[in-house]
Amino acid sequence: ETRRHNNNTTNRKTSNSSFPVPVSSLCFDRTGEPNGTRGLEIDFEGFDFCSDTMSKQSKEEHQRHMRILQRLLKKPENALCADCPSRSPRWASINLGVFICITCSGIHRGLGVHISKVRSTNLDTWFPEQVDFMTKMGNKKANAYWEAQCGPDFKK
Repeated sequence: ETRRHNNNTTNRKTSNSSFPVPVSSLCFDRTGEPNGTRGLEIDFEGFDFCSDTMSKQSKEEHQRHMRILQRLLKKPENALCADCPSRSPRWASINLGVFICITCSGIHRGLGVHISKVRSTNLDTWFPEQVDFMTKMGNKKANAYWEAQCGPDFKK
């Protein structure tokens, strides 16, 4: 079932979901020529909406990265969030080299990607360079570096 809305979108209802689809993105053929509403007949049943995240990485490589990250999280120095005493962090700042909890991940995201790039250790796709950096850093080494100028009275 397809319903047209006034805001130039349609709701495409499949057996599992209904979601807005921009009409302009569906109304052109491969040559860029308009083709009317023919594009609205796309069948979304069984479409993997996450496939773009894996386009540059095989599933085997992704699973290998996840195993490495899980091993890193089991190390004693990574058992607590790098920024607070929360146990079992499941997020990471890939450019700072620290594992953080979900609360601190929100704070890091709020800082902006020019300061901290946050990824989930089990939901996001990781590239080899990111996994290697996390392997080389970890919370103990990263905190020693990033907190070196804080002084002895510094409290998290």
